[in-house]
Amino acid sequence: MRPFFHAITIGLACCAGTFPVSADIESSIAAGSDPSANLSRIVRALRQLQQSNPSVDSRSEVLNILDNASNAQQVRRSLGSLLPEVTRLHALRERSTPAFNSRRAKHMSRGPTGEYSAYLQPFSSNLVWLDSSDRYQPSADFWLQTWVDQGTQDDADGFDGFDSESRGFAIGVDYNFSENLALGISAGRNNGEVSSDIFGADQQDSNEIAIAVFYEQGIHSFNGSFKHSKGEIDRERIIIVDTDTDTDSRRFRLNSDFESTQNTFSLGYSLFLTHSDNVTVSPYLLATYSHLAIDDYIERGTGSLALIVETDDEAQLTGTLGANISWSWTAGKWLVAPHIGVAIERDFRADVTTTFSRFSDAPTSLRFQTTGYNVEQNRWRYSFGISALHTKNVSVSINYEGQRKSDYKYDAAIINLRIRI
Repeated sequence: MRPFFHAITIGLACCAGTFPVSADIESSIAAGSDPSANLSRIVRALRQLQQSNPSVDSRSEVLNILDNASNAQQVRRSLGSLLPEVTRLHALRERSTPAFNSRRAKHMSRGPTGEYSAYLQPFSSNLVWLDSSDRYQPSADFWLQTWVDQGTQDDADGFDGFDSESRGFAIGVDYNFSENLALGISAGRNNGEVSSDIFGADQQDSNEIAIAVFYEQGIHSFNGSFKHSKGEIDRERIIIVDTDTDTDSRRFRLNSDFESTQNTFSLGYSLFLTHSDNVTVSPYLLATYSHLAIDDYIERGTGSLALIVETDDEAQLTGTLGANISWSWTAGKWLVAPHIGVAIERDFRADVTTTFSRFSDAPTSLRFQTTGYNVEQNRWRYSFGISALHTKNVSVSINYEGQRKSDYKYDAAIINLRIRI
């Protein structure tokens, strides 16, 4: 099946048969179903700009192909490819850096000698310590984390899907003021690529910093955090204008560079229920609000078809309900703990990507609006892994984290090393 074009936001159903050779495309579109007038706006802009500057070859070529189109589907696909890319922006919010945050944990199991206890954070699988002596001593946990991940978005609402992959690292420190209170800070870097089948790709890189506060009382644990991410996006967009024979399509390449800013706030609560000395069940709730802003940008390349693009801000408000279970055993000076977790998450806002764009030499009166696909609101999250704690000095964990929606899947592998000072 031919892939869907990634930027078609409206239907086009011609009421008077096909488009004959040399048909007036704009009036044919007007006779069909074009509620937001996007497609007719593109044609109108191309014609007006071409009349004012008839020497521009790429516009003349596109108009000539469209004027000689033989059917409405061919016109719709070609005009759709002239709109700005919106699908790949969803990758910025669909993926969340695996377990990236300062972290603290709560009860998992006790070492056989009673000298220390190991704890598992329910929001990111990782072991830390808690001294069991009568007099608590402040301490700091330094940690290093690295990951690789990949995601796949299926075609949705007539939009071409994408594949994404990334890799990154984070470093951080959690300072334990008391048995009950800790503060964590962290910083990291993520490098990623997002590509569609034939319409280009994005290089999406970001720097991230985070701060978190953890409070524990008995079997109850509370978590609040803020994460700031500054991204750099290097985009290639490919325009494909269909001729009467699909094997002879005309392609134009455009490039752009722009930045993104994402701020994320979260609040969490977890309950730690000890089933036995070596088994702990941890149900938890997590609320997260995220705001994503994309800078305006101007495309480069085939100048007459390049766009000036403005993107509306997007927001997510998610609620997560989940549970982890962990069990442990000792092997010499090591405490070993496998763990599994599952959660259901709902996005209560599910904003779609919306852009306003115009050809680079067109007035604002000729701009058009493009909206992305409807975002699936529910997703499943699950994880499993194994952690090992060596006395009071070192812990290491290897984890898998996955996400699934009806049209999206995500998989990540994470390694974490922690040293207590």
